[in-house]
Amino acid sequence: MAPANLKDHHKKPRRFDEASAAFDVCFIVNVNSRGWILEKICKIIEDASGKVCYYLFSERNDKLSAPLPKARNYVFAHFALCYFTMLRHPEVLSGNCYVWYTHPDLKKGMTQSDMVDMANLCTHVFTPCSHNRDTLAEWGADPSNISVPLGGADPAQFTAKTRSGKGAIGFVGAYYPRKQPEKMLEIARLMPDQKIILLGPRPDDVENTGILWHNWNRLAEFTALPNVEYVEADYPEFGAWYQKFDVYCSTSLLEGGPIPAIEAMMSNVMPVISDTGFARDIIEHGKTGYVFATNANPVDIVTMLRAALADTHTNIAAAAASFSWQAFGMEIWHKIRGEASLGEQIDLSQNENAVRYLLRGFHVPEARGVWTRSRQAEIALPLPPGPAPRELLFYAWAPTEIGAEFVVTGVTINGSPTVAQKIGSKARTYRIPITQAMLQDRDTLYITIESDKVFSAEDRPLMSKEKRKLGLKIGWVRLN
Repeated sequence: MAPANLKDHHKKPRRFDEASAAFDVCFIVNVNSRGWILEKICKIIEDASGKVCYYLFSERNDKLSAPLPKARNYVFAHFALCYFTMLRHPEVLSGNCYVWYTHPDLKKGMTQSDMVDMANLCTHVFTPCSHNRDTLAEWGADPSNISVPLGGADPAQFTAKTRSGKGAIGFVGAYYPRKQPEKMLEIARLMPDQKIILLGPRPDDVENTGILWHNWNRLAEFTALPNVEYVEADYPEFGAWYQKFDVYCSTSLLEGGPIPAIEAMMSNVMPVISDTGFARDIIEHGKTGYVFATNANPVDIVTMLRAALADTHTNIAAAAASFSWQAFGMEIWHKIRGEASLGEQIDLSQNENAVRYLLRGFHVPEARGVWTRSRQAEIALPLPPGPAPRELLFYAWAPTEIGAEFVVTGVTINGSPTVAQKIGSKARTYRIPITQAMLQDRDTLYITIESDKVFSAEDRPLMSKEKRKLGLKIGWVRLN
């Protein structure tokens, strides 16, 4: 029977086995997110990684509707999927787990304590705004384990326009009651002289038909207003519709983003949005847009909308220039893959490091490090930006069966062989110079370790409990 919560999982660490990991990244997504923003975020991370990825689409958040594959990394597109997978499939913790935490929601069968346990079990938590990070930290999650990669847009799709003050006010996105669409209706009534466009998804483009605007029982009332136009468009067409806007408005009660605010800003459209999600992370109120309280009166919102329409000179696109999907994906992928910072000792007994850096030829990590299981093994160390490393250090030793002899070990870095190392049964640090040829046009050091001997059962006493083939044990590596 599954435990009632995740606390027991802290006491029972799982160990990564690189020999059984079929995929570099497994994305776990609710099937209702197909064709919409959460699946898009996963695909952006996949593109940034360039790795072998797998998508598990589940019909439920509290129970996977497909078998969980073996993978190095698991990326959950929703916190409930992460929590219940950890609860029901603790083997997922043998890999590194990451979650995209959109916004606080205690209506998914989880408590604040459950959220904190999940966040602290994850290798890292990504959340779209500082407000959500701060909320998780206030509940008790480790703030150093939470990043805020601000969302993005495609600058090729959303190009800057010139605002005339006579363009439309645009509402963009899918339907949810938390979008407070009644405020949209009131705004449209209060501004009969102003063109208003509601831009939503086409039925053919989404898996979950519940997010279509036809589910709003006042849509007909809204679209009957002479100043309102309702448009269903394919997402690649959205950029052309932003060209018709001068102002983007969101009245939502709760958001992780909203991403359309960045799309609008990249299009040089002025955002006027509720104080939720990353509103205050991307907008300087009164300068690059306007932010209003989620319970603001529609009359007050209209005042801000008219001020935004009157500003035809502020370069909003410049404020959003860094918010590309490419930058977003790379920021997340760099956190997932890790970086071998200069002077940082990478402990290979830690499961998180084994997942990131051990490519092939190793047993599962254990106390003091990890054993090679074959004559050849490979480690990958992604390089951080900045000064290039000058030497590789590693702490290693051979099995006691070697006695006073040595295991002759060759180390090749990015295809360049180095002087062979004689590794004995006494643990010590080995140093290898890193040449410019090894670093040429490289952002990763691929280190191949080739030993002249692997010890098997025949090399041990008959009563030995050790049955594995063992080459070398490596405790840590470091770049200087």
